[in-house]
Amino acid sequence: MCTLFCLKRIDMIEFTKLKISQSGERLDIGVEIKEALDVNESILQGKPVYHDYFENCFIDKVEIYTDKDYDGTLKNKIVEYNVNGEFKEIELCITEQMVSMLNNSMLDRIIFVKAFVKGMVKPGTPCGLEVRERLETALNLTCVYKCLL
Repeated sequence: MCTLFCLKRIDMIEFTKLKISQSGERLDIGVEIKEALDVNESILQGKPVYHDYFENCFIDKVEIYTDKDYDGTLKNKIVEYNVNGEFKEIELCITEQMVSMLNNSMLDRIIFVKAFVKGMVKPGTPCGLEVRERLETALNLTCVYKCLL
């Protein structure tokens, strides 16, 4: 007999918001540490069942890179935002005025955003759930849309 153990979310970090404004002057970021949803147990009980594996984990920092700074190793970050305190959810708004290294609009760039976690997961956390960093990308499709017209 085999017991299937399935979790819907495969890591603890989720980007709730990641977009460049249509004008290309602002980057909105939302990062959250999620609880793990146990799909099998939820089906058996008929309601969502969550595990608090990440109870002692908090957002540590967020780093931002552009396609011109990305060399495969993400060494040349243009912004680093360190989170002071113990927060499970943060929202950031990065404007071009805040980033002097961006000479042009964010319109024509791919933006890489990497979030990091601090703290310890609970004992018994299934393998693969303890993902301590996550990389996502943002692209303003306005310039792509205009090129297609």
